[in-house]
Amino acid sequence: MLTQSRYQDLQEFIERSNKCRNTGELNAVFCDCLGRLGIDMYVFSYVHHQNDIAGHGVSSSYPGDWLDHYISHNYITFDPIYRIGWEKSGVFDWASISKTHALTKDETRLMNEASDAGLKSGAAAAIHLGYGSMIGFGFASSSRHSFGRDHLSQLYAMAGQFQLVFTSLAPNPERPEVRLSVRQKEVLRWIATGRTRVDIADLMGISEDTVDDHLRQIFRKLKCNDKVVAVLKAVQIGAISI
Repeated sequence: MLTQSRYQDLQEFIERSNKCRNTGELNAVFCDCLGRLGIDMYVFSYVHHQNDIAGHGVSSSYPGDWLDHYISHNYITFDPIYRIGWEKSGVFDWASISKTHALTKDETRLMNEASDAGLKSGAAAAIHLGYGSMIGFGFASSSRHSFGRDHLSQLYAMAGQFQLVFTSLAPNPERPEVRLSVRQKEVLRWIATGRTRVDIADLMGISEDTVDDHLRQIFRKLKCNDKVVAVLKAVQIGAISI
């Protein structure tokens, strides 16, 4: 059961969020209320299939450099938070996962890199929608922070309320923003000038295989399998300009 003060904080968030007129106001209210819980960063995602990362970061206050690093290295393929979130709806703190799940070397490295990037502690909430869809929340603190049972329950309730209001305010919440990494955008800009994969590899100082890997991720995110179509879609959504 939530303590009286936590219940009052939750009630305040519900009342304030219900008055929001757009997603910008909602994000500001969410950040303010999370800050009182010692959380200064969050990410909110719609994910339609477990192997589809296009929805990562519908709304986020995570550091942009970390998100670009995460996406460009395809970390979602071995992110233990993401993996555990798909197991069932619920909420958990990051510190507990090493006690309940055996982490691989890559998973441990990812968590250590996140900490080095300023995400010192955190929690996650997963809300399963059925039909292979999930809403995920990441809550992070730039300081070492512990999350008790009441704390986690409050975060889960706030996550549900945020999702309800966001869905009512967002024009197309089922079609989340596509986030391309800096390197992926660079590949697309070179493609737009007519450069070949060999040219791009030379210009970017990377291997042709790495160019191909960037293209595969671009195609997956933009839901296409053609370079020209990918450039057009990227321009259309404002990811690049040519």
